[in-house]
Amino acid sequence: MSRQEIEEKVRNFLIEDLEIDEERIQDDALLKEDMGIDSLDFVDIVVIVEKNFGFKIKPEEMQGVTTLRQFCDYIESKEGKKHCRHNWIQNLTIKIGKEPLAEPRGCRNCL
Repeated sequence: MSRQEIEEKVRNFLIEDLEIDEERIQDDALLKEDMGIDSLDFVDIVVIVEKNFGFKIKPEEMQGVTTLRQFCDYIESKEGKKHCRHNWIQNLTIKIGKEPLAEPRGCRNCL
């Protein structure tokens, strides 16, 4: 999924599901202070992200995410890892007990 598609989906659920005014949705907008997202809204966001993007938000991974741009960065990084086989290949190599023939590089999202 492209960054533009991610931003579009996020913008849509902020407007439609959380009823945030479109003019308040800016890249550098603070989630809590500028957009008024509270802890109850965050519970909704967890469910919406799982439905729309296919992964669960881990609260410890969200620490430090304060702006809409950072939130989209987080989703983009999770989306990339969801489709990357780098971790699977590395884990398989470790499980069968052989040294990798070459250093695994991974995609830009795994680094």
